[in-house]
Amino acid sequence: MGSSVDGLVSGLSTTALIGQLLQVEAVPQQALKTKAQSAQTVQAAMRSINTKFMALRTAAHALREDDPLQTSVWQGTKAKSSDPEAIAATAGTGASAGEVTFDVTHLARASVVTAAMPASGPMTDTGTVYVKIGTADPVAIPVTTDTAQGVADAINASGVAARASVVTTDQGTILQLAATGTGLSAAASFTGPPGVSNGGLAGTVTVATAVAAQDAKIRMGTGDPATGGYTVSSATNTFTGVIAGVTLVAGKVADDVTVTLTTDTGKAAGKVAEMVDAANAALAEIDRYASYDATNKRAGPLLSDSLVRSLQHEVLSTVIGGTPEYGSFRQLGLETDRNGRLTFDRTAFLAALQDDPTKVRTAVAGGLAVGLDDVATAASNSADGSITLAVKAKDSAIRDLNTQVSNWDIRLADRRKALERQFSNLEVALGKLKEQSNWLAGQLSSLGGSSNG
Repeated sequence: MGSSVDGLVSGLSTTALIGQLLQVEAVPQQALKTKAQSAQTVQAAMRSINTKFMALRTAAHALREDDPLQTSVWQGTKAKSSDPEAIAATAGTGASAGEVTFDVTHLARASVVTAAMPASGPMTDTGTVYVKIGTADPVAIPVTTDTAQGVADAINASGVAARASVVTTDQGTILQLAATGTGLSAAASFTGPPGVSNGGLAGTVTVATAVAAQDAKIRMGTGDPATGGYTVSSATNTFTGVIAGVTLVAGKVADDVTVTLTTDTGKAAGKVAEMVDAANAALAEIDRYASYDATNKRAGPLLSDSLVRSLQHEVLSTVIGGTPEYGSFRQLGLETDRNGRLTFDRTAFLAALQDDPTKVRTAVAGGLAVGLDDVATAASNSADGSITLAVKAKDSAIRDLNTQVSNWDIRLADRRKALERQFSNLEVALGKLKEQSNWLAGQLSSLGGSSNG
């Protein structure tokens, strides 16, 4: 920081003078700062528009027919259950229209085994307890503390798929073993290898099954293949594969539950609406930054930018142009309004889709969606998108401008020091002149006094 030399001899406000001189000399730097700020504003606008085109790209791509992952949009199926509490049905990829009726005869259940523990004495025969899960081999679990709680703690620390707890009941202490999973394959029991009885628990311990494990089961007809029936079991209440592409979740036992599968035209309509919304969002963002605000008499940062106006034209042209095979997209409820926005009539689209689903699908999935996807990709691709490259170009320009501004900071700091030295030297020189003036005045005064004497 420079030293103050204000008015030591001259009485001048040299700090203010230096500030004024530097303010004049800093005019080129201020111009660079303004230019950098303008570039940053333009870059921020470009980034915002780029984000909208990325969203349009995603929405359009979801409708493209040439992407096998997107076919479910056009081949979508919805499932309806006659008793959603008994069976909740969800259609996924691969589901097709149809209907099936069956009974829910069982719900999945987890096993619970109880062991009535003696009031005293050892709880195990050899300090090891065995727990068996489903058809897997028994797991030997060492018991460090041979008490009911010690056995429970050892089981819980072993990692087997069951939880043990000690319950104090009217009948005495009970060691309860509950399977953590449902179904027969997850059933837990105190079962040891051959030669080990009672799962390693002491002979005074009485083991019993309080709740038997059970698989969920649905039944078609009588359940007897001889009469055309069948049953399907699941360790959980969820069934997959009974109906291709459909997930069934059982909630209660019930007879004659019907699951109906129908074509879901609403899914395609919803995706088209999302694409239209994304396109309008991109168009609105362009208008936000590339228009003139007559009310506030302010031009947007991209008012004269030809790139964004070109993108705006390409989006609108894709919709207005239609396809040679299908004609105008107006037949699908898609058109532009006087404000340069897209409109979508869902009712008209669904009617057209019902009348000729193949033709409509080809027009949208192979025409409109491809066109908008291509426009959005060309703009926002992370490698060579036109907006992406424009943003990157601004990065370089902004860095260069900021470097020039920093260089000016150094130059102005050096200039301040030079001016402070000059004014300081001026004050010193003025001080010397004042001293000489005072000396001379003194000499003249003494000469005058001597003459009078």
